[in-house]
Amino acid sequence: MMQDLKQLKDTSVLLQTVAGFWLLALVLIGVCGSILEVIAPQGWLARTLGVGMSIGAAAIISMVFVAAVGWFAREWASPGEKNRVSDIVFYAFACAGILFLWQIATTGSGF
Repeated sequence: MMQDLKQLKDTSVLLQTVAGFWLLALVLIGVCGSILEVIAPQGWLARTLGVGMSIGAAAIISMVFVAAVGWFAREWASPGEKNRVSDIVFYAFACAGILFLWQIATTGSGF
């Protein structure tokens, strides 16, 4: 009886580890893909600011924008809301990772 419980617990730990690994991989793909989409020569920032802007200037503007949002966001929410917001951002990037992988699988090109 105790052996069965130990084996069940070991299996559960293994499944949680594998699921956590894949979730982290999806989040990393989502973050990297989003950064690439923002600063790419034909990316979101270039389309927003115009094609005439250099890549370096667009990258600097995007980094300043992200830093400003991070700086001001510290005061916008209570600690309980910050946990909820961080969970939403985490799973949003995991979904973005799924979308980027789907795009690579269907078109052969991720971006």
